[in-house]
Amino acid sequence: MKNLAARTFAWLVERLPARFRERMFLACAASLGVESFVVTGKLGEFEGGIRDRMVHGAYLQDRTWAPALQEVLADRLFRKGEGAYIDVGANIGLTTIPLARARHVECHAFEPEARNNAFLRKNVIANRVGDRVRTYDFALSDADAELVFELASDNMGDHRVRAAGPAEVRTGEPNRYGEHLRETTVVQGRRLDGILDVSTLRRPLVMKLDAQGSEVKALRGAPRLLHELDALIVEFWPYGLRRLGDSPEELIELVRGFPFGAVLSGPEAAAGLRPAEEALALMRALGERKDDPGWLDVVFTRTQTW
Repeated sequence: MKNLAARTFAWLVERLPARFRERMFLACAASLGVESFVVTGKLGEFEGGIRDRMVHGAYLQDRTWAPALQEVLADRLFRKGEGAYIDVGANIGLTTIPLARARHVECHAFEPEARNNAFLRKNVIANRVGDRVRTYDFALSDADAELVFELASDNMGDHRVRAAGPAEVRTGEPNRYGEHLRETTVVQGRRLDGILDVSTLRRPLVMKLDAQGSEVKALRGAPRLLHELDALIVEFWPYGLRRLGDSPEELIELVRGFPFGAVLSGPEAAAGLRPAEEALALMRALGERKDDPGWLDVVFTRTQTW
């Protein structure tokens, strides 16, 4: 009788829509005190937190992550299977590990939040790429100092550095998303130029920079590396930049040295590289808005790679 009931339950669950099954699984796991789970998908085997609905939850639902970004990295920037990749905001490794597995790229993955970093290290081992991936638990900034880190409750990709003092006083930006109510921790901030010796890194040299508003500070701490990069993939989020006392125009100025670019996300996404000024103009228009219209993922390159 028990076997019949179990088979009947399994039969009913299989006929539910996939998204509903996934939500039911997450709710049941959370109620049972499950802290993490493993998903095997197109990019490999990844463990992540049960509360993470936006990163690991998306990998559960889609069995992949940011396909446009994956294509640019694997099939365009690293298509020859050589070079070095610097992943700033590596999270649980969803861009680092596929490159290390499929393209044998030398990877440096920076993830300051302790739980994400622990999953990142586990996933490096599970996918057998420990010889090609080095992990770091620093937040990249323009100085070596301790930083207050705001922790998101259900989006493990939205942990952020907190501005010194109330953001709305220092920068004029309100706490639009209740950031002032978040749990915080302390992480170590480091300058990237003080960690990596660019002369020892393989070519092409590519960096992905997704630091939830800390992009300007991270690049200020890496002038030597920025000068030597063959390509930079950067998230441009004006609201996040302003909360930390930086301006969208400062980020635009820092990336102006790249002659080619393309927007990877949203309706402005481009199929190929164009003169960088076209991408910069889109960034500037977004940065001039006073509300929070969202973000752009933009790639900049030294050569017209594709």
